[in-house]
Amino acid sequence: MAAITLATALSQDAPRPALPALPAPLGVPKPGPAGDAPYSPLPILPGGVVVPLYPPGSPFLKAERVREAEQYNMSQTVPGRINSIVNIHNPSIEVHTVDRGLNTGAAVILAAGGGHNTLNVW
Repeated sequence: MAAITLATALSQDAPRPALPALPAPLGVPKPGPAGDAPYSPLPILPGGVVVPLYPPGSPFLKAERVREAEQYNMSQTVPGRINSIVNIHNPSIEVHTVDRGLNTGAAVILAAGGGHNTLNVW
């Protein structure tokens, strides 16, 4: 028991290597071009696939606003971090799959809050 205590004490006093530098912030997608079809956002994270929740022409979409681009509100303290997304008129989910060898068939859905107009990202 004394050997474990001594080893623990020595390891706490040993100099620790410096942490690596933080990676550069991810690029935030620019709003997609407006067109005749409902606005479709770009994935926020690399490798994501955006899947709209409603088909074009759905009565659940506001036809007069469905072509407007979303707006990203960025963090003032964390570079590259999105605090919220507003002006959402064509709701969607972003899917990220895993390598086939790791795929168990399970899924996790993260549904951030914010009501019907804002997506708060924390």
